[in-house]
Amino acid sequence: MAKKTMNVEVTILSRENIKPCLPSLDHLKPYKLCLFDQLTPVTYSSGVMFYPITQPNLNLPKTLAHLKNSLSKALNLYYPFSGRTKKNLYVDDFAAGLLYLEARVNCRMSDSFKLRDTESLNRFIPFHPFRKETDTSGPQVAFQVNIFACSGIALVISLAHKSSDGSTVTFLLKIMGRGVRRLAGENHPAVYLRRRRDFPGEG
Repeated sequence: MAKKTMNVEVTILSRENIKPCLPSLDHLKPYKLCLFDQLTPVTYSSGVMFYPITQPNLNLPKTLAHLKNSLSKALNLYYPFSGRTKKNLYVDDFAAGLLYLEARVNCRMSDSFKLRDTESLNRFIPFHPFRKETDTSGPQVAFQVNIFACSGIALVISLAHKSSDGSTVTFLLKIMGRGVRRLAGENHPAVYLRRRRDFPGEG
């Protein structure tokens, strides 16, 4: 007997750019890309965090507003994530902001764990993982908040491979999680984005 395919619909409710809350970014210098990143195509990697809603009185719109505010503050430190790639040489225009989307999903969170086909899973993601993008001036970071029928949410982050590394992504994910749990404080750990070596083994 053939297995029944789950029909999952992900409807984008809103789309906006979240910018750093600093009054001016003119003093920030462009973030130079290493030679290796200049030669590679534009691709994104993705990560997801699931949050079941266990509090019956949780104000989800207010919580998501807190998340956006936390991201705006985080971009004061992680400012290259707010920029755009220029001439495939450096990241600038830090006032452009990261892409933020909110979406409604017509299934429960537990149902999404059963999905196996790539087409359905990619609906939860702002940019398909490791697909070569034709637009070289797209955002460095994109968030998609997927709201399930059970009120649970899945936070998905897509990061441009050219400007991200493991340590900075880890701190950004922590801030994102704190924003959803309404635990984000005023102080965030300072992380300095160092220029990566052009090739492995280079001094």
